[in-house]
Parts: sequence; C-alpha cells; structure tokens
Amino acid sequence: MNRNWKREIKQGLLWVGCGMVVAFFAASATTASYAQQMQQEIATQLVRFHVVANSDAAADQALKMKVRHAILTEMEPVFASAASKEAALEAARAQADYMAQMAREVLAAEHAPYDVRVEIGPCRFPAKQYGEITLPAGVYDAVNIYLGAAAGQNFWCVLYPSLCVVEETKEESLDLKKMGHILSCEAYSMVTSEEAELKWKVVEWWQEQWGKDSW
Repeated sequence: MNRNWKREIKQGLLWVGCGMVVAFFAASATTASYAQQMQQEIATQLVRFHVVANSDAAADQALKMKVRHAILTEMEPVFASAASKEAALEAARAQADYMAQMAREVLAAEHAPYDVRVEIGPCRFPAKQYGEITLPAGVYDAVNIYLGAAAGQNFWCVLYPSLCVVEETKEESLDLKKMGHILSCEAYSMVTSEEAELKWKVVEWWQEQWGKDSW
C-alpha cells in the first residue's frame, strides 16, 4: 500500500511538471507571436542610424564615435525636418555620398588605413536599449555606416522620428512624444515600459531557440 501511494505521488508530480512545461511553452509561443506583431509595427515606422566600427580595438571604437558625431552634427537637422519615414529615407539616399565623404574626412584626419561604405536599407538588430526606449530584435530600415572591416561593436540611434542626439549625455532625455505620435498605444508601451528590455530579451531567446524564420 505504501509503495502504491508513493508511486501515485511521483506520477502526480510528473503530470504537474509536464503540465507546467506545456503551459510555459504555450505562453511563450503566444508572447512571441504577439511580440512579432508589435515588432513589425514598430519597424514599419522607424529608421535607425547605425555606425559599425572596424574592430573592437580602442582606436577603432574611438573613430566610430568621431564619425557618429560628425555625421549627426551635420545631418540631424535634415532628418529632424522629415515629415515621414519615406521622407527620411529619401533624404538619407540623397545625402549618402555626403555622409560617406564626412566619414572619410574623419578617417583621413586620424590616418585610419581603411575606407567606409554607406548602405541604406534593411538591417537586422538585436534587442537594444537607447536612452529611455528599448527596441525589439528584428529587421529595420537603417542608414548603415560601415567602417573598414565592420567587425567591431556598433553605435545606433533612431533617425526617424528624430531621436538621435549629438551629445551622448543627452540620451536619457529623449523627446518620447515623437515616438508616441507614430506608434500605437500598445507599441509605445512596449518600447518605453521599465520591463521592455526583459520582455524583448525573452522574445529574442525564443527566436534563437526556434530559428529566425519563425519571425
């Protein structure tokens, strides 16, 4: 009798454990599906600015920030005047050669032995925080500045709506109203809540486990 009782307890715990696992994956799948919809909505509204360093060497990382500063100083007013995402992308394409020229001037002044290329188009990003916002992993339209081998850590900000700031110390005081004007209430809440980074990291983990094609 005692053995039967213990066996029943073990079987009961096993069923409870299996139920919890099934519930977890069902909830994760639902969360991932909802987050995918939110990410797609967010991505259709934004343009990101992306500068990738030649390498992680200190000198290359410093050059990355100098290029970032030079381009944003000149171009931020141009993108700030864009009335739509399409207008921002059009301005970026029109100024692509000029942005490349500015980057080359910075590299030449520092005697960097490599070139730069500017590409405007879709780029995959991991979940990242910028100031008070956290954007989910996924594909976004971006102005991509690739320095040399482009094998180092990158800098990014939101080009449209205009949330890029020239001075790094101002990142914590972004004008979030600009984001609120183009996103739904749900999407806005997803990128500005205190738990946003954790939520997007969980979704990114799910994506990694089940493959990027699930997105």
